[in-house]
Amino acid sequence: MGERKETGMEMREEGATYVPPGEGHSLIVPAADLITFKWRGEEGDPYSIVEDATQGPYEGPPPHIHLRQDESLYVAQGEFVFVVGDREIPGTVGAFVHVPKGTVHTWRNVGTGIGKLIMTFSPAGDVERFFEEIGEPTTTKTPPTPPMEPPDPATMEMILDSAARNYIGSPPPPGG
Repeated sequence: MGERKETGMEMREEGATYVPPGEGHSLIVPAADLITFKWRGEEGDPYSIVEDATQGPYEGPPPHIHLRQDESLYVAQGEFVFVVGDREIPGTVGAFVHVPKGTVHTWRNVGTGIGKLIMTFSPAGDVERFFEEIGEPTTTKTPPTPPMEPPDPATMEMILDSAARNYIGSPPPPGG
């Protein structure tokens, strides 16, 4: 048999990694997301996988652009609306949306309960660092209940600085 290592609830054996349901390194990020790394890629790795859980109804992140990473989103639980460019796309369990780098996008949990997205970022690196920089580690496995207070000016500045360092941009204002 091959080498077997267990780190917390994650198990690696013979090149395979197993992360049980509800496990992984979790962070609460402003304003109300529970981010759980299922596969944390490092800079240059082909991808990383994150579970994003929110309590609905929830507005979601502001429109944004990943400058170096493609993002794929799979609805594992709940009901979402994705906005890609100017198009709104409804998403229920099993829906999949791929957003190429450089594309303005956002989403919101439009359901009344917990919604979960499985997000893949390719290549790995930028978004993972961003979540680590703006998030607070947690052992809770339930996302905060909105509405959350908007970030104060110092927190908002920290988020925007981290986004810029990690190649996440904001779209230009409408008409500009």
